[in-house]
Amino acid sequence: MIPKNTPIKSHPPAALPKWPNILLGGESGVGKTHFLGTVGKGNKVLVFDSEGGEITYSSKAFQRDQHSAYLSDIHVVSLNNFTDPAKLVHEIESNLDYLITSKNTDGFRAVAIDSITELESLFISLDPSKDKRQSYGAFQEALRRLVIKARHVPTYTFFTGRLKAVDDEITGESAVRFAVSPGAWKIIAGLFDATGFFDLKVQGQSTKRTLDFRFRRKMKGKDRLDLGEIIDPNLTDILAQLEGVELEDSEPQAAKKVARKFGGN
Repeated sequence: MIPKNTPIKSHPPAALPKWPNILLGGESGVGKTHFLGTVGKGNKVLVFDSEGGEITYSSKAFQRDQHSAYLSDIHVVSLNNFTDPAKLVHEIESNLDYLITSKNTDGFRAVAIDSITELESLFISLDPSKDKRQSYGAFQEALRRLVIKARHVPTYTFFTGRLKAVDDEITGESAVRFAVSPGAWKIIAGLFDATGFFDLKVQGQSTKRTLDFRFRRKMKGKDRLDLGEIIDPNLTDILAQLEGVELEDSEPQAAKKVARKFGGN
């Protein structure tokens, strides 16, 4: 064995990102799109809409929400009018590039791709390849690029998706993961700083919406941000927690906690 005479080239662990990217899952109708618009009055959000969910923002339920943004501050990029899968992906990618190079001078509080489930379905339907394995392979690479690029956008980024039940490859037990192809999921699963799951919980005579970031055996995901389980979630409060802002407890709930302020990379 040849002795090593030069020092080990190493560095300390990287800090958590200043602008985390977060993956949100839930069944249709649980409120994922509604949630993305709850950035508060006077704040702007950019939503890439692949499933026609933008009409949510014109609903009475959204308008009644005290955390809803003004309609004029919700900027929607529709992805339903493309006939070419490459142009579909380029529409998202080029706008993310703009946000990066402009350093988000438009002042978006959050950016969201809603949803990866519909985005994959749309991409595959448009791809002319006769062998659909090639189509899925092309989408996997495109989605990987989008998620990595989103990590460099100077604001909070969110991806949403529906869920599906699967058999865990290791334990053989039933588990829940995002409703995209297995190859796409394997590629992107580790690229998010936190993964949350929307659910509806019955408490007495009422039903509460929850957003759970905790690791659960049937719903696996990361929570580097220590967000835990949040009752009646809204994006305004979650972003405040990420920025270390003290929240007023309008009702006692464990989720109303203050997270540490992250350092930038």
